[in-house]
Amino acid sequence: SNFAFVAAAVSFLASGTSGWAGDDAVAVDYPPVIQGVANAVAIDTAGNRYVTGSFSATEDFNPGVGVDEKVGVGNTVFVTRFNADGSYGWTQTFGGIANVNGGIGSGNGAFSAGIAVSGTTVYVTGDFNNSNAGIGGSGTLTSSGFADAFVLALDSSTGAAVIGFGS
Repeated sequence: SNFAFVAAAVSFLASGTSGWAGDDAVAVDYPPVIQGVANAVAIDTAGNRYVTGSFSATEDFNPGVGVDEKVGVGNTVFVTRFNADGSYGWTQTFGGIANVNGGIGSGNGAFSAGIAVSGTTVYVTGDFNNSNAGIGGSGTLTSSGFADAFVLALDSSTGAAVIGFGS
């Protein structure tokens, strides 16, 4: 169930390994840590945590002081980084206007399925069926059918798209 995955993800995020304190303020003071539906988690060699999933409303992804508001249109993919010390890092999104065909999830739009970190790049996989999908909001990618696969490559420090990936 989604609840069990989120509980496992929060436990993973506040696990006290790789430099995180067992009484991590993010997990203790600001539940829920994850906005939307979480699908996968990863950790890099420095102890930073990455969570990917989908959301479909306006959400503040920064669980602490400050606001990092993102707007999900239909189902939109999010990728969130929590730094090794437990502080909020960044959130990047992928999606656009949803078509009438369904994807991995229960509705229309973009859905993540997996996440991995290699060096300074975060890779996210999933599918989309949007007519104008893009990183950070609307873009130029158009699904050609029921659900087209995607692989995102993001800079692990900033969440920005890796220039030249996929070209």
